Amino acid sequence: MIPRFIGLCLSALVLAGCGSNSTETEVTKALRELVQRPAKKRAEAEGRKAVLSITRAVVDAAAVSLIRVRLEGTGAVSTMTVIDVKDNGSAWAGPDGGVLYFRNGVLFGSRGLGQDLMTMAAPPLAREIADGHSRRRYRYLDGDELLVTLHVACHTRIEGPRRLTILGRSFQTEAVFQRCEGDRALAFENRYWVLPGTALVIKSQQFIAPKFGRADIETLTRQIP
Repeated sequence: MIPRFIGLCLSALVLAGCGSNSTETEVTKALRELVQRPAKKRAEAEGRKAVLSITRAVVDAAAVSLIRVRLEGTGAVSTMTVIDVKDNGSAWAGPDGGVLYFRNGVLFGSRGLGQDLMTMAAPPLAREIADGHSRRRYRYLDGDELLVTLHVACHTRIEGPRRLTILGRSFQTEAVFQRCEGDRALAFENRYWVLPGTALVIKSQQFIAPKFGRADIETLTRQIP
């Protein structure tokens, strides 16, 4: 229900002709957003519930490959489908228009999220694991549409075998831990669950942007990012 005072304000502004005054237009816009906010939050909650309640039967019946992604910073959850695969890289899109880019399971870009990772450069994960240390470069567009580059130094190690279950399907994996620190006091931890004897990442928690923190990524189907 719209609070009575908000309804009266909206009516008064509409009768006054909002387009004739920029201040009134801005006030009207703010009030409408205030009124619509509860409905938007309910829709987001229902969307998260639908994504989290997806079943193995639904996934197995799907004609496309799927991953499930949760952004730690906002709690937003989405099921994404592969839209392009080439040169060991893949692009995955969600229903809200967001796109994530992977190379051999490692997240190296995003679009449509609000604060996007334009590109991330790093050695292959297998090399980072073997060497135990590496450097990564993350690039973002700031509020002035200027490219900002952040460098971090990372230490990577294998934690050991882990049994992982995703929607009723079990996997034997090797858990990999990575700690990165660098420019502007940036510090974060990545985790990867890799199928033994391969470079296939079945699940991961990867840093995406200061605004969102990490993306929690689960492979729901046989095709792996």
